[in-house]
Amino acid sequence: MSMNQAFIQNVMDIRGKAGEEWIQRIPQLISNYEKRWNIKVGEPFNLSYNYVVSAEQVDGTPVVLKLGFPGDTELISECNALKIFNGEGSIKLINDDIENGIMLLERAIPGITLDQLKDNELETRIACSILKKLHRPVPQNDKLINLSNWLNGYQKHREKYNGTSGPFPEDIFFLGEEMDKKHYSEQPENPVLLHGDFHHFNILKSQRDEWLTIDTKGVVGDPAYDIAVFLYNPKSLSLETYDLKNLLTRRIEIFSEELNMNKEQIIEWGIAQSVLSSIWSLEDHEKDWEFGIKFAELL
Repeated sequence: MSMNQAFIQNVMDIRGKAGEEWIQRIPQLISNYEKRWNIKVGEPFNLSYNYVVSAEQVDGTPVVLKLGFPGDTELISECNALKIFNGEGSIKLINDDIENGIMLLERAIPGITLDQLKDNELETRIACSILKKLHRPVPQNDKLINLSNWLNGYQKHREKYNGTSGPFPEDIFFLGEEMDKKHYSEQPENPVLLHGDFHHFNILKSQRDEWLTIDTKGVVGDPAYDIAVFLYNPKSLSLETYDLKNLLTRRIEIFSEELNMNKEQIIEWGIAQSVLSSIWSLEDHEKDWEFGIKFAELL
């Protein structure tokens, strides 16, 4: 059972010895669930923190088997959100044993990612149509993640760099932190169920409903959060070859028109989230943290 080194290291960094033991159990877990759910497992996808592998049901229907560390709060939240979405704007949950961190999921076919359209106007309008399906009042469910308790990146960054902005420009870091406190830390009057990681690579072409989302986080909070994540993606955008100012301006206009949302609100959320994405990139030892800062400065 193939595993890339980055996946192994990610799990070990977070879970330690327990993560190592879980990794060693993965081949046996897959064999068990092949029999239990009558599926045939194929090759894994690009792995990061969960073991996600292609599979087929007995009738040849393509599906996805997703294995996460048992008890992982994000995986539990994802499972519960998928039950609530019930295939509207997202892939369907076919079966689960969430206590053991296992889900069987619909596979989006052909699975082309939204960024392949290479059309900012069309991509943004498709994103709006999906958010209209996903965002809904939150049912009573204590297994969903609350956005106000989820993100503490600014605080962790300050602690790491002795209360300073570290390698980030002070003005944009402090502005992002101000916007973070203004919006992220407070529960909105009418919170909705969010995707939680809403970007181009998590929106796939599907024969069933044209475009569907994958990798739902199942977060409860302000609908502007999903927009903020979309704004600075995909990170494959080139700072040299794209007119990012016009691209961002048009995205904000479309989201504001389609979702009846204040432009200033979208911009403020976007600044907070763009800087936060740079904090996460720096935490993961990535070298492209400047990208999020550039977006925040443009916003």
